[in-house]
Amino acid sequence: MRLSWASLLSTVSWRFALGLAVLCGGSILNASSAHAANALNAVLSDDQPKKDPASDEMLVEADELINNKDTNTLVARGAAQVYRQGHTVLADTITFYRETKRVVAVGNVKLIEPNGQVIYANDADITQNFQKGFINAMKSDNPVDRTHFAAQRAERQDGNLTEYTKGVYTACEPCKDDPSKPPLWQVKSAKVIHNKTERTVYYHDARLELWGFPVGYFPFFTAPDPTVRRRSGWLHPVYGYKTALGAFISAPYYLNLAPDYDATITPMITSRQGLHMKTEWRQRFETGEYAVRASGIYQLDPEAMRYPGNREWRGAVSTSGLFNINQNWQWGWNGTTLSDRRYLRDYRLGPDTELTSEVFLRGMGEHSYFDARLMKFTGLSGADVDRYFPLVHPVVDYSTVFSLPKLIGGQFSFDTNFTSVTRNGLDYAARTTSTGAYNFIYGMPGNSTRLSTQLGWKQNFIDPLGQVWMPFASLRSDLVRYEVDSNAAYDAVLPYPLRNEPAVTLRGMPAFGMEYRYPFISASDIGTQIIEPIVQAVVRPNERRIGSLPNEDSQSFIFDDSNLFDTNKFSGYDRMEGGTRVNAGVQYSLLMNNGMNIGAMIGESFHVMGRNSYGTQDLLRVGFDSGLQSHTSDYVSRLSFQPNETLKFSARMRFDKETFAMQRGAFDVSGNFGPLTANLGYLNVAPQELLGNYTYDQALFAHLRYKLTDQWSVYGGAYHNLESNKRISEYMGITYQDECTTASVEYKGTRVRNIVDVPTHDIMFRVNLRTLGETKVSQSVGQKAAPPL
Repeated sequence: MRLSWASLLSTVSWRFALGLAVLCGGSILNASSAHAANALNAVLSDDQPKKDPASDEMLVEADELINNKDTNTLVARGAAQVYRQGHTVLADTITFYRETKRVVAVGNVKLIEPNGQVIYANDADITQNFQKGFINAMKSDNPVDRTHFAAQRAERQDGNLTEYTKGVYTACEPCKDDPSKPPLWQVKSAKVIHNKTERTVYYHDARLELWGFPVGYFPFFTAPDPTVRRRSGWLHPVYGYKTALGAFISAPYYLNLAPDYDATITPMITSRQGLHMKTEWRQRFETGEYAVRASGIYQLDPEAMRYPGNREWRGAVSTSGLFNINQNWQWGWNGTTLSDRRYLRDYRLGPDTELTSEVFLRGMGEHSYFDARLMKFTGLSGADVDRYFPLVHPVVDYSTVFSLPKLIGGQFSFDTNFTSVTRNGLDYAARTTSTGAYNFIYGMPGNSTRLSTQLGWKQNFIDPLGQVWMPFASLRSDLVRYEVDSNAAYDAVLPYPLRNEPAVTLRGMPAFGMEYRYPFISASDIGTQIIEPIVQAVVRPNERRIGSLPNEDSQSFIFDDSNLFDTNKFSGYDRMEGGTRVNAGVQYSLLMNNGMNIGAMIGESFHVMGRNSYGTQDLLRVGFDSGLQSHTSDYVSRLSFQPNETLKFSARMRFDKETFAMQRGAFDVSGNFGPLTANLGYLNVAPQELLGNYTYDQALFAHLRYKLTDQWSVYGGAYHNLESNKRISEYMGITYQDECTTASVEYKGTRVRNIVDVPTHDIMFRVNLRTLGETKVSQSVGQKAAPPL
C-alpha cells in the first residue's frame, strides 16, 4: 500500500487545522469540516493506478543527462523532469542513485501528484517508488479546496510515520499586493506526526494566529486523520450568557458506537441553574432512520425562571422517524413531551410558539396524493392554555385527477377529507362589535368528526375568435357528527343548536358554472401588451347549517385578487360557499423590450341569488367585514412594476365599493442600488367593526444591507407597529466575509403583547474559519422576569 507525498501533506494540513479548531471553539464534525474531511478523503486514497509494464518504467527528460559509472548515478540537468506511475518531479537538477534507489531533486523542486496536487520545495530526497524520504522547505497548494500548507521539513519513516517540522496551514489566499504579508489566519505547529496505522495525527506546540499575532496556544493534542469518517470525541463547544441561566458552556461528546447507530451526550454547565444534560440516539436502517432525544435539569434557582418554568425539575423527551415502505409510500412520526411549555425556549432546544406531535402515512402517485396524520398541538407561549389545543385523531386527505375519455373530455378530480377532533375546553373570546356583544368560538369542548368528499370536472374550449370557455361542475358532500361537552358555563356561551344531544348531519353542495376569458394581444416595436377580461359564474344552492356546526379549519379568511376566481373562497372544509355568484375582473400585462414590465388586475364579486355565505353569522363571523358580505363586493386589485433589474414594486389592495377607501393594502418595494440592498414593506388594515376591531392596523417592516467594502457589510431591519408606535422586532449587525473567513456580530430584539412573555434581547458573535469550523457566543441582555400568572 502506497501513501503519496501529497496525501501525507494533506493529512497534516487538514487535521492540523481541524484539531486546533476543537480547542479554539471550532468544530471537527460540523458541516464545513465534514465537507473538508470528505474532500481530503479523495486526496488521501492510497490506491495508485493499476500497474502495467509501461507505466512502471521511470521516464526522464532534461536538457542534459550525465551517466556517472564511477558513482553509479544518473544526473539530469536543466528543466529536468521525471515521470513514474502518474507522479511527476521537476527541478533544476535531479540525481538518481542506482544502489540506494533514491531520487534527489535540487532547485525549484516541483512535485505533481496523480490527483493534481502540487508540492513546491527547495530540495527533496525520496525513494524511486515515492514511499520514503524527506522534503525541505516545502509548500503545498490544494486546488480542490484552495488550502495551503508549508513545512520546514517533511520526513517519511518506516512506511508508516510521517513527521513534519514547523508546519503552517491556512485556507486564506496570499495578499496580492504583498505575498509576504501574513494571511488573516493561519495555524502553526512545531511538530506534526501522522501515524497511518493508528489513523491519528499528533500535534506539538500548536498555535492559532490572526494577522500574524498568536491568539491561542496548545502544547499537545491529537485528532483522527481524514480517512476516519466517524470517531468518538468532543465536538465544538458553545458559549453564552442568558439572564436566567447565567454564563454557560456546552460541549457535546460524540459516540461512534456502530456503522448504523451513534449517540451524542451534551452536558451544559450554567452558573445559575447548575448542570443541564442532553442526549441523542440515532439509528439508520435500509428503509429509514429514527432518533430519540432526552434532556433535563434540576434547577438550582427556579425563581429566576418565568412561569411556568419556575420549578426544580424540568426536561423533555422527543423522538422522530421516517421510513420508506416503497418508492411511493412513507410513514413516520415526531413527538415531544415536556415538563412545561417554556422549557424548550429557556434552554434553546426548539421552537418558541407551538409544538406539533404527529404520526403520519403519506403516498404520492403520478396524479394522486394521500396523507393521514394523528396530531397533538402544544402551545409554548406563557399565555397558552393546554386544554384549548385540539387533539386530531386523525386527519386524512386524498386527491386525484385524471383525464376523461374523448366522448366526455376534460379533467376529472376527486378529493376527500376526514377530520376528527377532540378538545377538553371551550376556547372563545368575548368581543363587543358594532352590532353588540358577541362570543367568538375558536374551539368547542367535546368531539367533532367530519367526512367530506368532492367530485369535480372542468374542460377548456377555445373558439375560432380566441375566446376561452371553461365549463365546470362539482358535487360536495359532508357527513358531520359532533358531541359537545355540556355544563352551565359552556351553555351560557354556546349557541342553542350546539347544546343539544349528539347530532349527525348530512349536507351537500352541487355547483356548476362557466368561466370566460378573452385575451387581447398587441405586439409592437416597444414590447407586448395583453389585456384579458375574465368573467366567472357559479350556480349553487344555499349553504346549510351555518353557525350550528363546528368550524376548525376555516377560521382565517382574507379576500384579495388571489382568490377572486376560486369557486370556494373559504380556506378549509368546515365552511362551503353557497348561493349564485358572478366574479369578474380584467388583468393587464406589459412586457417591454428594454426589460421593463408592468402587471395589473382589478376585479369584483357579485352575489346574485340565494344566501350570502360571507354575510351569514357563524361561530367566528368568518366573512364579516371581508368585503364579500354584501351583494356587491369591494374591489380587489394587484399591481406590479419593475422598471429594471434592480427595482421592483408590488401592491395588493382592497377598496370600498362605494367610497373607494382602502380597506386592506400590502405594499412591497425591493431594490439593489450598487452597494445598497433594500426591502421595504407596509401593511394597512382598516377597522373591522363587525369583528370587534375598531382601530387601524398599520405596520412597517424594512431590511437594509449596505456593502462597505468587498468584505465588510452592515445590515439591519425592523417590524414596527405604527398604531401603537412600538417596534415588534428589530435586528442589526455587521459582517465580514472573504474566501477563508466569515465573522459577524448581530443584535436581535423581540417584543410580545402579553404579560407572561417578556421582551428578549440577544447579542450573538459568530466566527467561521473555512475548513476549521464555526464558533458562536451569544448573550442575553437587559431582560427582566415577568410576574407569574
